[in-house]
Amino acid sequence: MIAATKGQRTSLEMRANDDAQTANLAGIVIIATVLFNAVLAMINGNIVELNSNHVIASEMVLFGAALMLALRRYRSEMLPWFLLMFVAGLFAVLRWAGTGAFEAKYLRDVLLIPAFVILGMTVQPERLARPILIVALIAVAVMLLEAFFLPQYRDLFKVQEYYISTRDVDPASFWDTEVGLYPSAVREDRMLPFVDLHRLSSVFLEPVSLGNFCAILFAYLLAFGKRIPGRTYLVLAASVFALLVGCDGRLAIVGMILIFAISLIAPFLPKFSVFLYLPFSILAVCVLTWTAGFSPDGNEFPNRLAHTVALLEAYGPMEYLGLSERFADRAVDSGIAYWIATQSALGVAVTWIWVMPEYSSAGALLACNCALSVDHDARQRVIREHQDGGIDVVHSRGIAERRAESSAEMKRISRGARRSAGLGSNAVARISSVASSAGRPPKSFSMRP
Repeated sequence: MIAATKGQRTSLEMRANDDAQTANLAGIVIIATVLFNAVLAMINGNIVELNSNHVIASEMVLFGAALMLALRRYRSEMLPWFLLMFVAGLFAVLRWAGTGAFEAKYLRDVLLIPAFVILGMTVQPERLARPILIVALIAVAVMLLEAFFLPQYRDLFKVQEYYISTRDVDPASFWDTEVGLYPSAVREDRMLPFVDLHRLSSVFLEPVSLGNFCAILFAYLLAFGKRIPGRTYLVLAASVFALLVGCDGRLAIVGMILIFAISLIAPFLPKFSVFLYLPFSILAVCVLTWTAGFSPDGNEFPNRLAHTVALLEAYGPMEYLGLSERFADRAVDSGIAYWIATQSALGVAVTWIWVMPEYSSAGALLACNCALSVDHDARQRVIREHQDGGIDVVHSRGIAERRAESSAEMKRISRGARRSAGLGSNAVARISSVASSAGRPPKSFSMRP
């Protein structure tokens, strides 16, 4: 009996150490995913000139690291996500055959979703607070550098040179070369006029990405607020507010309002209503655009909505099949229009149905980002790596139920051990099975009291 008890303790300690190590490694991947563009910009501007191949190689390393960590803690619950990767790969090959050109970026855009979802399956939500806090504090610190020491920020990152070198951006698109920032950062009409600054970008190098990061943090606080230590929660909430004011993210503000509203009504909705989030959002945008008579010309929020609706109306069968490049340039920053053009309407439906049944707490965020357009000035940027990391955050599974089951299991094992010392090895196996079994994520956002 004593030997069995010691064996149980040793196994549980090893399991706890392995969980901690996995969480630390996953945290490093998350931090690196958020910051790698800023690091590459510093290298490009101060050490050696880079090109798009260096960006692709960095993304491949991060993608591979996420998959390796997931495979290290593989469970059967991850299989559907690996199958989604396989389906996406098949469509990429089909699209290659149909268009005659292989677009690796289109495949990469969709693969990042399941890759970081399964990475989230390896980590307990409580352990994610530390890397998220680190990223948020770094973002705030660099934003303050940009706000009060703009020349030093500009010399450190040399944003324009980085995008010209690595994204093949036309230098003529940077109409304000004296400031040296991304075009959308020097927009004159701030939504929050009480801040007399340009739109801040921090480590994300352009303000729209910083706004998306704020929306991800906001969703994380809503989803896991009760599991985050009080001080950490307050620091993260203050960081979201500061970053949102700094970037003046109009899309982020609208998205956060919608996410908060849906979080209040989601607990009262039928379980499978999550499937309607995206189609309802698209329909609502279309109806609003048609009834209000929004014009697609311009850079205001109504213009962006109308731009997306105009693209969906202009698409033909080949565009909805994802086999045309006719509207590729115009759709690159139009949410659902870009998704359909690169993955097909069927691919969008399959991905949405695949994701939503188990991860409904992210539905509002994904629907808002898909249905709404973002700045026309940002046409050349890649899909944001920090959003995927964030998806990982939002999609992390629930743990409280698993702990309760594990505790009850240990009590039953303890009673059995007193009757039979030979139970040891089976007990350890049962504890490990319960502790590592997949829990279902929250069906809706939970508000912190």
